[in-house]
Amino acid sequence: MATELILEGNQIIPLAAATTGATSELLGASLDLAGDGQPVDQAVIFTEVAVANAGNNVRLQGSNDNTNWSDIAGSRRVVTAANQTIAHEIVNPRFRYFRQAFVRAGASTAVGEQKAIKRCKSAPVSQRAAVITVTMGPDAEAGTA
Repeated sequence: MATELILEGNQIIPLAAATTGATSELLGASLDLAGDGQPVDQAVIFTEVAVANAGNNVRLQGSNDNTNWSDIAGSRRVVTAANQTIAHEIVNPRFRYFRQAFVRAGASTAVGEQKAIKRCKSAPVSQRAAVITVTMGPDAEAGTA
């Protein structure tokens, strides 16, 4: 029986450096799912947010041109724990580009280094689309985009 390695066929991509504390909205760096010519059927974008506050939240956005962005319904996550890692998993994407948008309205907070993992595939992308959002940390709370 063959064992598939977790990162086999995947790419780990640094998207942006960490930022200092602020209260303004921060638009994360975009992840291009087609830029290297390899088809992608799954990806995850993740970062750490330093300060827990009801006004601090992260949502996922998608774009086909890397200019006009749309919020992905149901992707908004409130930061409920200090140094909480917030990840958005993208399955069978309908957009070419994705990014996280950080609202820092509740309290000044820093955002950690943004990274992504892309899973490359050899079969054509299915037309079914889904976004699974995972929030890691104690007492994770979901909101709406």
